[in-house]
Amino acid sequence: MKTNRVAMAMGAAAAAVTMVTVAAPPSNVLRLEGVGPYYTLELPLAWQVQAGTTDLRGLQLRNALGEPLPYAWADAAPAQQSLASGSVPVFKLPAPKPAKKDAPDDAPRGWVLDLRGAKGAVMEVALALPERANGVYPVAVEASDDLTHWRTVRSEVQLVALQHQGQRLDSSVLELGGVRATYLRLRSLGSGPVPELTGAEVTTASLQWPQPALQWSEPIAPTGCDAQHCDYALPAVALEAVELLPHDANTVAQVGWLARGEVAPLSHAHRHGLRRHLHHPLHALRDKRIPPLPAPEPGWQPLADGSVWWLRLPTGESRSPVQHLDGAVHLQLRLQVAGGVAQLGTQPPQLRIGVRPRTLVMLARGAAPYRTAWVEPAAAAPAMTVAELMPARRSGDALPADRAVLQADGAAVASPVVKAASVPMAAVQPDLSRAWLWGALAAGVALMAAMAWSLLKGPGKGNEKEEKA
Repeated sequence: MKTNRVAMAMGAAAAAVTMVTVAAPPSNVLRLEGVGPYYTLELPLAWQVQAGTTDLRGLQLRNALGEPLPYAWADAAPAQQSLASGSVPVFKLPAPKPAKKDAPDDAPRGWVLDLRGAKGAVMEVALALPERANGVYPVAVEASDDLTHWRTVRSEVQLVALQHQGQRLDSSVLELGGVRATYLRLRSLGSGPVPELTGAEVTTASLQWPQPALQWSEPIAPTGCDAQHCDYALPAVALEAVELLPHDANTVAQVGWLARGEVAPLSHAHRHGLRRHLHHPLHALRDKRIPPLPAPEPGWQPLADGSVWWLRLPTGESRSPVQHLDGAVHLQLRLQVAGGVAQLGTQPPQLRIGVRPRTLVMLARGAAPYRTAWVEPAAAAPAMTVAELMPARRSGDALPADRAVLQADGAAVASPVVKAASVPMAAVQPDLSRAWLWGALAAGVALMAAMAWSLLKGPGKGNEKEEKA
């Protein structure tokens, strides 16, 4: 009996310990601004850090009755396409040497277009044919980057220039659909030559993906430093950029960034349009006399390198640009400094991290208040796509202007902005979370001991009374 009671006490205490040590992500009330029914919700960096998960798969939105609300993660901003047109040089492709010496050899068998001055992908080529051209000319369109190796773009296309009773039929525009090449070749497929060209104009397209403003953390202090490097513990967020904050002004240093540990997989929204510049062009202040960066220790992978400075000049203050990274989740960063960490000042430098906003669109229904909730990721229903959530929305339309704002204890959760330090980071005080965890474990163990002692002590007194009787 004693054994069973002790086992029950230990099981209850273990369950209590489990309950207190498994912390749920934050739950917040949503304040709606607008008439809806669709609302755009931007999750602040502070909230993402508290959630402690990178993909947020366990997130649910519920109404006052606890019913889940449908939502969709906002798609990446669509690429903006810009078109440009311009003339390009054309060169006659000589015909092969004739079998007879007196045969003419000046009839072109094709043309080469020089696209080195055209920027972007070639969408179409408009060929200018002379007015005297009359006929149908089959040609193959080929592309090359070195004038030696050619690849087929269009196996056969017909250039048409017909005249009849004073009217003219002209078809001399080649639709190429976005070819990237340095040279184009028009090669005759028939037995005759191609017509003369009086010019060629290409239309190119360039795509640009708008980059959203990053959310920035408060300064994060290193967890440890030695003479050559400093280590930083970071929360589980997709790291887009880092800004180093030297302690003293008028400092210049060559630095390298390294990461340790496995890189967490990225969601589609983060993979889409990732840039990248893994090596930022901060080389203007490099000095070849500066000692090179040491080789990375085992387990550390290089991410980027460049120059960092903070200068107070007569014309004003100058700081180095932020360092863009790969958009992956790195829980540990190492800063290496050529010549030693002392190059950055008398105290170890702090840093700030920049992440992309996580934005979703929700469909409000039922009674308010609405709030966030969490379930096990395996049990969570997958989020919808924006097209599924908003079937009446046309491609390219902006997200809903009506907003949903997270509330915490009656106040909105602060959303950090660029160049603003308003987000407390868990990584700044890693020992506090550990102390809380060990305190919870100690409390659970103490509870287990107290329950076991009471169970062992109680039956013993009862048995003594029975023996005396």
